[in-house]
Amino acid sequence: MSRVFDKFYFKPKQTILSIDSLINASRSHDENIAPFINNMFCPECLQAQLTFCHETSKHKAYLKRIPSSSHAPNCSYNYKYASNPSIKKYITSLSSNQVEDKLNSILHLLTRKNITSNTSTNYSKTNSNNHKNPLLVYDINNSVSGALPQKKVNSYLDPNIIGNDIYLFYGENIKIKQNIIDKNNKKFYLLEFKAKNKNQEWTFRFKIFRNTIRDIIDENAEYYIATIGTLNLNYSKLQISPLLPNALKIKLMPK
Repeated sequence: MSRVFDKFYFKPKQTILSIDSLINASRSHDENIAPFINNMFCPECLQAQLTFCHETSKHKAYLKRIPSSSHAPNCSYNYKYASNPSIKKYITSLSSNQVEDKLNSILHLLTRKNITSNTSTNYSKTNSNNHKNPLLVYDINNSVSGALPQKKVNSYLDPNIIGNDIYLFYGENIKIKQNIIDKNNKKFYLLEFKAKNKNQEWTFRFKIFRNTIRDIIDENAEYYIATIGTLNLNYSKLQISPLLPNALKIKLMPK
C-alpha cells in the first residue's frame, strides 16, 4: 500500500482540512486553488510542504510532498506501511495500559483541528527519535517496522480496497448503538457505528462484536473512535474485528 494524504494542514487558518476542500474548490472555481498554493503541509508533523495534483482520466486528485521539503524525523509519513505480521506481533506484545495509551495518543493526533503556535514545537519534542510515535510500529529492538495503515470510518469502507489487511480505523462524530444478544442464558454485545453521509443523514458504517464486554454507551451522543484490526467479511454487514478486545477506544466528544 502506498502512503496517501487524505487531509492537510492549512497554515493561514492554522487548521487541518480534508482533501475534499481542495477538490471542491477546484471544481467550483475552474480549478482555481490559489489560496491553498504554498500553504499546505503534512497533517501530522506540519513541516513537509504538499502540492495538489488535479484529477485526470487516469487518477483521482491527490496530495503529494514537494521533493525539496522534508517531514519531521519521526513523522510516520517517512515510512512505508508495516506488514500484517509486524503489526500483529507489535500490538499483541503491548500491555492493556500500553494499548489504551497508544489509542488515546492516536486519537489526539488524528482528530485535532485547530493548531496552536506551539503545536509544531510540541510535536517535535514528543515525537523525536527518543520517543515512540503512536502511528508507528516497532520491533523487539525498538526499531521502526513501518507505519500503521489508516482508514477514517466516517466514509464508506471499501472491502475491495481494504481486503484482509490490518488497519487503524478511526473517526469522529460517530454514533453508537449497543445491541444485546441473549444466547444460552448468557449476554453478548454488538456495537453498531453510524456516521453522517453527504446529505447529513446518519448512515450505518460497520459493527464490532464485543463478546461479553459491555461498554457504557449514550446512543444520543457522538464519539471519537479508534481501533486496530481487520474487516470481517463473513457477514452481510461490514464488521471490524479488533486484534485484541481492548484494541478499541471509544471517547465521548464534547458537546
